[in-house]
Amino acid sequence: MITFTINRCDNRYLCSVRGHSGAAPKGEDVVCAAVSALAYLIETAATSLDEDGALEAYYHSVTPGDAEFDFTVKERGAERAEFLADSVERLALEIEASYPGCISVT
Repeated sequence: MITFTINRCDNRYLCSVRGHSGAAPKGEDVVCAAVSALAYLIETAATSLDEDGALEAYYHSVTPGDAEFDFTVKERGAERAEFLADSVERLALEIEASYPGCISVT
């Protein structure tokens, strides 16, 4: 099962994605593919915020079956970061509802 966690505290955002869904064999697992796409979306958006000078701090690590993001947003990036977090969380919850037992969103 995939564990997808997103936390917000003031202007700090933490997200972790761990595990595999086991819904299908490697290379055919649509749940893993969908969650991987979300992880790459977070990485791309946070990198864009960082390049725009909208982050105070940014850490990320992405390896197969494991991704972690930790970034602190300056005031000027707050609206974009909040939109990103809301969108990613909603999409993760939709995946969880569509594929029960394959992903847990907390």
